[in-house]
Amino acid sequence: DYNTCSRHAPNVPAALYGFFQMMFAAITPLLMTGAFAERMRFKAYMIYIILWEILIYYPVAHWIWGDGWMSTLNPPVEDFAGGIVIHTTAGAASLVCALVLGQRKDFDKYDGEFPPSNLPLAALRGALLWTSWFGFKAGS
Repeated sequence: DYNTCSRHAPNVPAALYGFFQMMFAAITPLLMTGAFAERMRFKAYMIYIILWEILIYYPVAHWIWGDGWMSTLNPPVEDFAGGIVIHTTAGAASLVCALVLGQRKDFDKYDGEFPPSNLPLAALRGALLWTSWFGFKAGS
């Protein structure tokens, strides 16, 4: 029944809580995109993200948030804001990917400082990111 509440969110219908958790799963790979810039083709990136979600994100989220083995430790692992599930897994994956793939294309040509490609578009992206993140985090 979609209207019953989960014990994880006793005042929120389980389906709505599931959608909230899916937003975390959808946003987490975006934290890793900077590590892949100019190192990986889009098709390879999509395959990597799908495999990463299935093999890394979902198990770790279950271990900590879904009554998995890490939540049953004494004292239990508690992750209220996603520091472990989201930021640590994304950061570790970014570091491993950057180390495995190596330097960005033309890294030495620009001495590591790439020229900006489109400042108005970058400003728009920043505004959209801030707006969506502000609305998203208000719910958690």
